[in-house]
Amino acid sequence: AEEVNRLLRTELSILEAVESLEMDIARRQSERERLRKQQDVVEADLATMVARFEAMTAQLGEARALVQRRLKAMIQLKRTEPYQVLFASDTYGTFQRRQRSLEKLLQADKTRIAAYREQLGQWRVARDDLQRRRDNLANTQTRLANLTQEYTWDREQKELLLEAVADKRAFAGKVAE
Repeated sequence: AEEVNRLLRTELSILEAVESLEMDIARRQSERERLRKQQDVVEADLATMVARFEAMTAQLGEARALVQRRLKAMIQLKRTEPYQVLFASDTYGTFQRRQRSLEKLLQADKTRIAAYREQLGQWRVARDDLQRRRDNLANTQTRLANLTQEYTWDREQKELLLEAVADKRAFAGKVAE
């Protein structure tokens, strides 16, 4: 009788461990589902951000090419001496029109360069944001893989404990006979 009581206490202890494992398994399963949904959202968000970033990169390339062309033109214009502009004008009115046109052109170039710098700053922010999103996805995938491994280990441990209970019951049945 003492042996049977000891076996029953052991079985009860094992069943309590199994119940604890079942709660862990349920919690991990719920967390896995949450992480899978989060991963899907992050992947969709990342795909959208990659498309935007690629478009932004293309626009930045076009803006860079335009600024480079304008800078070359500005350098060529700087090489021109002021008196050449003066002597190239046949009247004072022509000179003033050329001067105003030149000032407008230079102002437009300054504006274009400032806009390019702003665009470059936005591109850098977008690049950093994209990298953070990629890191977030990688972290989510790592957490999901770790959780899946823990889930598998818990299920294996539960099966081993249930086998131990079945073995103890079989042994107790033979002892009682």
